[in-house]
Amino acid sequence: MSGLKLRLNEIEHKFEIFSQMSAYSLKTQWLSGLNLRLNEVKDKFGKLNQVIVIKLKAQWLSGLNLRLNEVKDKFGKLNQVIVIKLKAQWLSGLNLRLNDLLETYSTVRG
Repeated sequence: MSGLKLRLNEIEHKFEIFSQMSAYSLKTQWLSGLNLRLNEVKDKFGKLNQVIVIKLKAQWLSGLNLRLNEVKDKFGKLNQVIVIKLKAQWLSGLNLRLNDLLETYSTVRG
């Protein structure tokens, strides 16, 4: 009986070692799967960040474009005002010169 008990103890010991190895192997597989899922999440998060950055950049550029259009519009109006003012000055100067000519012509004619 003592030989049988010895073999049973050996079997129990080997089964315990096998159980520990199986638990270790399962734990390793689980951690490897977890790492894979974490990498997938990181990849998706990275892509989401890229989309957010692109969207924010597009919004910023759109806002910038809007402001540039406002500046162009105001600059266009300013140019119109300047042109009108220069035209008025030119016409006023022309009117003065015409008046001078009329006065000179009137005096010469007499």
